[in-house]
Order: sequence, then C-alpha cells, then structure tokens
Amino acid sequence: MFSKLAISLVGFLALAGYVGHSAQVAQRGFVQLSSQKATASVQANSAAKSGSATARNTGSLDACALIEKSEITSLQGLEVQQAQPGSLKYGDLDVSQCYYAAVSPDGLRNLSVHLQVITRNPQSSTRDALNEFWKARFDDERKVERREESEEPEEDGPKAPVRVSGIGDKAFWLASDRGGALFVLKKDKIVRVTVGGTGDAEASLEKSLEKSKTLARLALARLK
Repeated sequence: MFSKLAISLVGFLALAGYVGHSAQVAQRGFVQLSSQKATASVQANSAAKSGSATARNTGSLDACALIEKSEITSLQGLEVQQAQPGSLKYGDLDVSQCYYAAVSPDGLRNLSVHLQVITRNPQSSTRDALNEFWKARFDDERKVERREESEEPEEDGPKAPVRVSGIGDKAFWLASDRGGALFVLKKDKIVRVTVGGTGDAEASLEKSLEKSKTLARLALARLK
C-alpha cells in the first residue's frame, strides 16, 4: 500500500507542478494538466464570474469560488485578469484547482496565484488515502526534525518541509530556490497555495508565506 502511495505522491507532485515551483511554472503545469485528457478535465463553468465567495454545492468542489479575484488583487497589488478553474483525478485523490492570472501589461511581473484543494476520491477503496498522502510527505516527524536541525547547506531545489503554526489542523511550507507552496490539512481536505512574485531572497519567501497563509485562511473558511 505504501509503495503504491509513494508512487502516487511523486506522480501527483510532478503533475501539480510543485518541484521548483514559481508562478510561471505553476501556469505551465496547469496548462499541461488541462491538456492531459486521460487524467484531467477542465471545467467549462465560468467560475471567474462568481459573485459569491462560498463554495457552490454542485456535487464537485469549485476552487475558484473559494477566493474572490478582488481579494487576490488587493493582496498582490495587481489586477487578476482571469480565474481559470480545473480538476484532476489522480489515483485515490481528487484535486480541484484555480489559477488566478495576474500579469503586468509589460509581462515583467507575474503575481499569479495557484489554489488547489485535495480530497479523497469518493470512489476510492482506500478510505485513508488523504491521510496516507499527508503522512508520506509530512508526518515523519523525526525526518522533519533532522532536516530542520541539519546545519548542512541545502541543495538546489525543494527544501525541507517547515512546520507552520496557527492555521488548519496541520500545515507545512515547502520552499525552493524559485518559490514555495503552503500545504494545509483541515479535517478531510488539503489546501495548497502558491503565490507568484517571489524570488530567491529569504525576505521575499517569508512574504510569500504570509500571503499564502492569508489566502489559505480565506479558502478554509469557505470550504464546506
């Protein structure tokens, strides 16, 4: 079971565009997901026109209904041109996602936001699929502690998970040289947020983490 989960975990993170993540990487990963008809189906509903910030009870989760475009515009200081919804079924997991495109007219600033809500596929026979996914990546406490206490310099790429307090049931921040992703576990859902506009400076990553926490709280408050 664990080996199957580990394979699913690696595949999911690759499909989600996590490794070496930046807003531009997330956008390319999203486009790839949309084109892979065997694993992804782009929802045709116009979530960008949502006038309500509450998730719609349509039988499938609408990530674009969890955060208003105006809220991201206010946080990022740049107008969101489009909120593009999408969904992905991968193994025992369902992923509802929304890509909020916020790019300056000259194309020099990409402050886009990528929101994902990860849940167990209701048709899956693995009842603990979501918890197993989480444990495989974050709940080896001894491994996390060893990484946090290590004085050895990090290699290029994703860093060790960093625990984040004060949000959800559990939360971890995964930083890389080109950005970061916040994962928050709340009951039977995982919210993942990445925020564009980061660089490799430590202060910039800290700012990105705070913005990600703000957006994750908005999404969690509106999830049913």
